[in-house]
Amino acid sequence: YYQSGEAERAIALLDNLIEMDPDYFSAYMLAGQAKLLAGDDEAAYSTFLDGIGRDEYDKGLHLSAGKCALKLNRIQEAETHLKEALVLDPEYIDAFIVLASLYNEQERDIELLELLSYAEAEKDDIALLKAFLAYAYERTEQYVDAYKSYVKAYSGMKEDHEFLANYANFLVEEGKRSEAVDVIQQLVTLFPEDQTWRAFLEAQTDEGV
Repeated sequence: YYQSGEAERAIALLDNLIEMDPDYFSAYMLAGQAKLLAGDDEAAYSTFLDGIGRDEYDKGLHLSAGKCALKLNRIQEAETHLKEALVLDPEYIDAFIVLASLYNEQERDIELLELLSYAEAEKDDIALLKAFLAYAYERTEQYVDAYKSYVKAYSGMKEDHEFLANYANFLVEEGKRSEAVDVIQQLVTLFPEDQTWRAFLEAQTDEGV
């Protein structure tokens, strides 16, 4: 029922199963996901919490609870769940990325840099984390390190509008106009509706740059 999109039928069966056997641990995850599918985020979060109450060592339930808490704008609870998932498995990359995304969105750069410095060697192939590192360095005015991180992230983020726009702005501010033009050409190609960057390229052409 869940896989076919019939969330309500799935929920009814799963809730009944949990009532019959509260220690049927795997039912909590699927029940929570079904409630998310039905649009009932509060009920989903409550189900994930119930599951954690039965099995506090299930890192997947902590991650799901954290992501659901974010949807409900319960930032402190989300952070707690994500950190707990990482305590259970320090290499749990899904939880790591969600926590890094939270810190980046809130511009909590000291915490973000601490988190990413731990991951830099072991998760060096993840472009999104390199992008977060670039943003944090830029916001804390560590421009040399920001540039290095932008360069490392670029090959894996060439189709991400937000990254390309941030990178282009950074290069322009740093006076690296020829590099900026390359990035902006990529932006204009992928996102032709973004007239700001098209106008920038036209201005550079008029100036002979």
